[in-house]
Amino acid sequence: MKILVFSDSHNHAYRIENVLGRETDVDLIIHLGDCVADIQTVQAKVPNIRFEFVSGNCDFDSLIPEEKTFEFAGKIFLITHSSKYYTQLNLNELYRETANSGADIVLFGHTHVPFENTRNGILYLNPGCVSMPKNRGKKTYAILEITNGIISTQFKEILNSRRQ
Repeated sequence: MKILVFSDSHNHAYRIENVLGRETDVDLIIHLGDCVADIQTVQAKVPNIRFEFVSGNCDFDSLIPEEKTFEFAGKIFLITHSSKYYTQLNLNELYRETANSGADIVLFGHTHVPFENTRNGILYLNPGCVSMPKNRGKKTYAILEITNGIISTQFKEILNSRRQ
């Protein structure tokens, strides 16, 4: 099962659409907030793919929750924008608050920096940012693949960021 993970698109839905033009056989698309309207725009264009998303600290007055847990491909996912865990400072609170969540995978955004770590059997992953990376970094997203219960991950750079 192939999963695309995006975060912090900040009104750049076209970048996600460009990625979908290159990535094939996608089973799930996850967006971790900060312009949830972007992913809703993309979702309307590809209704045959499952979408999961949460709102972020810039999704003012959104009715979409900031955190969500769901099952996919035999794994429990916890997805969050993570601003409520102060992840811009460090990951201590995120680790502490999610350690007993029952999740196999915790996906978070907000920091605009790609990150991956396994701690106490839980995969923690931030796909980075598709719009405004920190410290002149690259615009990135993540791919998770789950095959026979084994999770593999990959970060990819958004190469073509022009509107088409």
